[in-house]
Amino acid sequence: MKRLFILLLMCGSMALSGCSSLIAPKYSFSPENVQALKDGGTGKVRLGEFRAATPETESADIGMRGSHLNSPYGSYSAYLREAILQEFTEAGRYSADANTEIGGILEKNLFNANGISQGDGELAARITVQRDGVKTFDKQLSAKTTWPSSFAAMTAIPKAVTEYPKLVREFVRALSQDPDFINATK
Repeated sequence: MKRLFILLLMCGSMALSGCSSLIAPKYSFSPENVQALKDGGTGKVRLGEFRAATPETESADIGMRGSHLNSPYGSYSAYLREAILQEFTEAGRYSADANTEIGGILEKNLFNANGISQGDGELAARITVQRDGVKTFDKQLSAKTTWPSSFAAMTAIPKAVTEYPKLVREFVRALSQDPDFINATK
């Protein structure tokens, strides 16, 4: 009986500490990014293809202490596309039939929630702008973020989940303030 109890206790512990799948919060626009797009004088744009440079980058999960953070949009390149769409829509600069098209290749999507006292993330993407089929902008941009973490997973994982949209928001901030990008979308 004692062996059965120990076996059940071990199985229960493994089940509770095993892998779980979490969904990242949906992106919500940043008033600062929207204002930067308005102030920069960007014209109307549409969005083209957003994809990942490699299957590993496109992977629908980011590991976090045995858990996986999944994109609510199916992939992380789709997450980036949705973020840019929201920002341009809120700025009144999106039009499905615009002559200027923004595309992107997600090149780096690192998210580390395994630190004992600090988590960090890095996102890099090559963004392109085409006007009437002619490329006017092609540049890799990146964003990094850090946040205080904890040794305790029950504290660290929920905090990390809330940080992914902030990383993407930082990337869009870098994009919306890039003078070459602003000029290419006027």
